[in-house]
Amino acid sequence: EKEISILREAAKLADYGVEAGATALKEGIAEIDVVAKIEYELKKKGVQGMSFSTMVLFGEKSGQPHGNPGSRTLKPGDFVLFDLGVIIDGYCSDITRTLVYQNVSEKQKEIYDTVLQAETEALKMSKPGVRIGDLDLKARGIIEKAGYGDYFPHRLGHGLGISPHEYPSMSHNNDELLKQGMVYTIEPGIYVPEIGGVRIEDDVLVTADGAEALTKYPKQLTVIS
Repeated sequence: EKEISILREAAKLADYGVEAGATALKEGIAEIDVVAKIEYELKKKGVQGMSFSTMVLFGEKSGQPHGNPGSRTLKPGDFVLFDLGVIIDGYCSDITRTLVYQNVSEKQKEIYDTVLQAETEALKMSKPGVRIGDLDLKARGIIEKAGYGDYFPHRLGHGLGISPHEYPSMSHNNDELLKQGMVYTIEPGIYVPEIGGVRIEDDVLVTADGAEALTKYPKQLTVIS
């Protein structure tokens, strides 16, 4: 219970980090400047360290699952991908949200809706006794059916706790069963060169009869004006 309460607090601060990043968005700002704003706002909340290097990627760069923020500046129509987490009392959080700046295309909507459906269905499946690999297969099947199977190159997620990446691995070939008290991420993504990428990630706690997303930042498609 103590560990879970710390993870809840870490998740709440991760939500706040995304909010700080979204507030900082304006035309012409560089990815690295948004990173600085997020980390400054979190430090003001007492956060001493991040779980990993904060990721803010614009436009086509959001199509790199593990891209590095740099001098790319924000333009209308860009996807904006945030991936960040904080360390609280030795425990980590990890959230990803993808927004769109000013205007959104039908293709962007299609990609976003597909990822959101994959994430939602994998979250719904999460409960004690379910084979871990089946969560990955469920999300992957939704993405493949929409025609984007080749653009989802990584596993569905990973365990989370004193390390930002620990057991269990949420990959399709993991035959372990979910147990109450496990905490892990669900983070399907679609990454299309030139257009960019969408990833939606939550920290998930397995409860007695289901699961709870500890990260609460809204997941509906958000267009920042």
